[in-house]
Amino acid sequence: MVPSDFPRETLVQVETCDHEQGELAFRARVVGPSSASHLRVRADDGLIFIVPAADCRLLCREGSPT
Repeated sequence: MVPSDFPRETLVQVETCDHEQGELAFRARVVGPSSASHLRVRADDGLIFIVPAADCRLLCREGSPT
């Protein structure tokens, strides 16, 4: 998936790898694109992350995968 596949404020499941933290998995809201391949997302605690769009999966309103 590419950033344009994720509308602003869409709930997503992020499963990515950080060089310092290791494997990360969390739910977040899409803030917008960061680049041609990455998204800027906001976690529930308000932290903003930039993650590969390929590491994000759209969730439906109830929080279950679409």
